[in-house]
Amino acid sequence: VFWAVTGLALAGASWDLARRRIPNFLNWGGMLAGVAFHAFAATGGGAGSALLGVSVGFLALGWMFFLGWMGAGDVKFLMALGAWMGPGPTLQ
Repeated sequence: VFWAVTGLALAGASWDLARRRIPNFLNWGGMLAGVAFHAFAATGGGAGSALLGVSVGFLALGWMFFLGWMGAGDVKFLMALGAWMGPGPTLQ
């Protein structure tokens, strides 16, 4: 999980710095891969924990998007990271 989160974070940060946007294939692909991994992994909290991480990511930054302070790609990117990390680390 560490390497998946590190790779996803580096890819998203690089893309954002170079193009000022984070592509949907990285966001949605990261979310789906994180939920699928945790659904079938022998350790961790399962798909429920991954989906809770997605929800925490949305709640943490979604309000800033709705106020116009942040782009939707940033919100979706934290949701993708939340799918891999779970709710606790996502909130931190």
